[in-house]
Amino acid sequence: MGRTALLDLIRAVPPPAGEPPRVVGIDEWALRRGHRFGTIIVDLERHAVVELLAERSADSAAAWLRQQPGITTVVRDRSGLYADAASRGAPGATQIADRWHLVHNLAEGLEEALLQKRAALRAASAGPGEATGLASDGTPGPLTPRRPRRGQQRAEEVSRQRQAHLVEQYEAIRRLHAAGADVADIARRVGTSRRTVYRYRDLPEPPAPKRPHRPPRQRVLTPYEPYLLQRWHEGCHNGMRLYREICARGYAYGASNVMRFVAQ
Repeated sequence: MGRTALLDLIRAVPPPAGEPPRVVGIDEWALRRGHRFGTIIVDLERHAVVELLAERSADSAAAWLRQQPGITTVVRDRSGLYADAASRGAPGATQIADRWHLVHNLAEGLEEALLQKRAALRAASAGPGEATGLASDGTPGPLTPRRPRRGQQRAEEVSRQRQAHLVEQYEAIRRLHAAGADVADIARRVGTSRRTVYRYRDLPEPPAPKRPHRPPRQRVLTPYEPYLLQRWHEGCHNGMRLYREICARGYAYGASNVMRFVAQ
């Protein structure tokens, strides 16, 4: 018997009948990438594919789900197509978002949150000497003028680049939607999530930046910092004494600013 005939015999044997699936994952799969898509259904408890549907439609997926009365949970993406299929085909099942989309949405939210905490991140990444102004033996080290805020400039540039990227995504999504592309195709071509496609598709204008740039305000102690640095290098490390000396030079604010400057 030749190997081809042996393979034909193996293919002719029906797969062993197992227990009907209870927890299934449903998503699209590409018969021809970018042109033709079907639906894949996976038994998530056994990690096995249970069905490949030849088309990507709510009707065919709902029809298959109706034939499986034991399904209790449907794991899907955030598109409305499979939500509709699950609602019609397994109305009693619980629908939850799949792991990939949960992690992807978490990453997007975390990135946006961290962009709003740039100052705290810079402070956390500063070295011990920068944060405390102490030498390696714990004694006060020499103070130097504050360096230009290159980190802040870099963060602002990153924020501008991110905003430009969001506007570019928005315009591409609107253009593809106007051309008749569906949400899944748009998400793949633009390289974003379907949730973003749904949100940008309905926005009348590009998304606004999270926080407008505000020019930094001058600190009240700035005009007196050269004098404080000079006295520090001369050996005066007493905060109250330095405070009284700059008050005699016109400083009209509280001592806490001076104490923080000396502590740094």
